[in-house]
Amino acid sequence: MTVLMTNLFRKMAAHATAVAGLTLLVGCSSSSQELARARAIGVVRVDQGPLEQGTIRFVPIDGTKGPMTTATISEGMFDIPAEYGPLIGKHRVEIEATDPNGFAPDDEEAAQKWIAMGRPRLAGIRIPLVYNQKSTLRAEILPGDENWMEFDLVVNDSQARK
Repeated sequence: MTVLMTNLFRKMAAHATAVAGLTLLVGCSSSSQELARARAIGVVRVDQGPLEQGTIRFVPIDGTKGPMTTATISEGMFDIPAEYGPLIGKHRVEIEATDPNGFAPDDEEAAQKWIAMGRPRLAGIRIPLVYNQKSTLRAEILPGDENWMEFDLVVNDSQARK
């Protein structure tokens, strides 16, 4: 019985050591996988006035790897705390207005159904593609307390139709 108990004890000790080692590895790998983020705060103006409602996205580019960050714009302002903020690095910035008729900005099918029912299309701000889907806006997020940004968008009838 003693030999049997000794073998059982050795197996249990080996199993416990393996579990402890695996736990240590998992714990270490999760902390090394954390992504460095920073606060982003700023203003979005359309034709020199605040964008009443919309969304802003920070899409990593040029070697910045990780998920994009999306936030709400309200009365021209956005403020993303560091824990949810954009990754440190370079980003393409996409800005869209919240359409007051409830359709997604690119949902032309829903808009056409609305019009077909005899309802007028509600006037909303249409942000040109150069500021969202084909954005040329850029931002570099730096480590620190805040990254202040100002985006001045120019929207006129000829651009809004693009």
